[in-house]
Amino acid sequence: MATTSNLFQEGQRNSSGGRRFRKFSQNDNQTRDGARVSASGVTATPSARPVLLLDVMDTIVRDPFYEDMPAYFNCTLKELFKVKHPTAWLDFEKGLIQDDEFRRSFFEDGREFDERGYQGLKQCMYEGYAWLDGMEDLLGGLLSAGYELNAFSNYPQWYNMIEEKLELSRYIEWSAVSCHTGFRKPDPDAYSAAAARAGAHVDNCIFVDDNLSNIEAATAIGMRAVHFQGAADLEARLREYGVER
Repeated sequence: MATTSNLFQEGQRNSSGGRRFRKFSQNDNQTRDGARVSASGVTATPSARPVLLLDVMDTIVRDPFYEDMPAYFNCTLKELFKVKHPTAWLDFEKGLIQDDEFRRSFFEDGREFDERGYQGLKQCMYEGYAWLDGMEDLLGGLLSAGYELNAFSNYPQWYNMIEEKLELSRYIEWSAVSCHTGFRKPDPDAYSAAAARAGAHVDNCIFVDDNLSNIEAATAIGMRAVHFQGAADLEARLREYGVER
């Protein structure tokens, strides 16, 4: 069997360049008389208290993609981008392909990525998931204060590994993950879908993300947004909106 290092080297030669955990599907929400119906069947109307939509990767949880995945293949991130399929990860995030198809299409040149190697990659990612400093404490405080916290993430079905390891659902609902909604940020439809799945109106949401382009897309449709720059800064910025634990 080829090692992960050999798989990468072959590509260099051949490449051309607390709370209940619920999984949501694309059809969970309906609109009735202008109000949103959440996946639980509860009709949501605007309320004074804002609903929080939070990005997950590098906002709540460390993203192993940029360091741990290249290390698994014994290469740099730039080198990995040269050999991996250019759209497979995006399709995986949007739910257009499932786990096994992603494995088979991982490399652009179509070389085999065997099951053992693929499971090793998933284990590498699993081990890399970790709470960002201060975020578990902040989410716990906001939940205790009565705020509704919803995950709004560009991520494939691997989010289940994050849940298995860190149990984010103790604090936050996995309401809007792109592999279920079919939309990725910064697509405007992603924000509308996330608000609907949270049972809220766009103008009653506060969105948090580390990616500035995602923040700009949110504000463009009238959603309040906070650019994540650490837990302490986030808490201070939320306080400006009247959100306190």
